[in-house]
Amino acid sequence: DRKYYDRRSTEDKALALFQQVLVLDPDGKLGTTEYGKDKVTYTEYAEYNIAAITIFAEKRNPEPMKAFIKKYPESKILENAYSYLSSYYRFSGTKEEATAFFNEYVSKYPDNPYALNAYVERIIRDKENIDRGIELAEKIKEIMKYNEDPYFTKNLGQLYCLKGTPEKA
Repeated sequence: DRKYYDRRSTEDKALALFQQVLVLDPDGKLGTTEYGKDKVTYTEYAEYNIAAITIFAEKRNPEPMKAFIKKYPESKILENAYSYLSSYYRFSGTKEEATAFFNEYVSKYPDNPYALNAYVERIIRDKENIDRGIELAEKIKEIMKYNEDPYFTKNLGQLYCLKGTPEKA
């Protein structure tokens, strides 16, 4: 199953195999697999990958990843689950849904510059809540002060331009 998923060209086969894992071990009691330095049950890993496949499918669906996050709030995969879900909300969903998600995401990972930047990108896209975007972008700047990323700096500049203060950009 992992082999198919890693190849990305055969996601339907991978999805079917991950679903078979859930049939064979619905309660997650038959073993674990490595996830980085950690171990997770085969079932948890399968549910995560099913959610990841559906979030990037042609008809993107965030619901399986939202269900994964709710079911596994202490998962070793949780930060990646939020990251995948942020890729959905950066470009999709209503402003209200995206705002609710990103507020949850950045409150859970307040020092993760990539989490903060995902929210900044949605704010730039919507051209609303600019002050919140500037607050987040300035926090990213502080977090990354020893290893600045021009992309993050560009986003801060865009926010200042949207606010009408291009001299700060």
